[in-house]
Amino acid sequence: MTALDWCGIGAVALIAVVFYLVRTVVVFIAWGVTITAAVGLVTSRAIDSQRSAEWVILTLGVLACVFGLTIVRLMLLRSVSLRLLAALAGTRDDSFRHDLDGRLQDMRSLRLIRTTAAGNALTPIGHSLSGIVAALYLVFRIER
Repeated sequence: MTALDWCGIGAVALIAVVFYLVRTVVVFIAWGVTITAAVGLVTSRAIDSQRSAEWVILTLGVLACVFGLTIVRLMLLRSVSLRLLAALAGTRDDSFRHDLDGRLQDMRSLRLIRTTAAGNALTPIGHSLSGIVAALYLVFRIER
């Protein structure tokens, strides 16, 4: 393995540690971009023109790692199931109903649902998006 490979492995390991320690998305992104920039700067000085493509791939890979973990962090923060488990465990004071109402309000603001006399109903945009998601579930064989 080359020194460039070891720098990439070290960067991904450091990003994993930061992901574990930092809970806020903005701070994680700041650390991730800083680590990516540092690795890019340090390794750019040590490569020659023949290995520049490898350097670009390394830098983009580290940046993709930060992007992917940012998505995971957002999913963990917004997970209704995890919030329900936390509420049941007694670690959170606010109610599950409040969390669910917030999610419904998010969908209303994005015009995915509307309030009806019977409750909530999908808008045409909501129907289209749910069709796309259902198709992707079939394509990627995700069980519902």
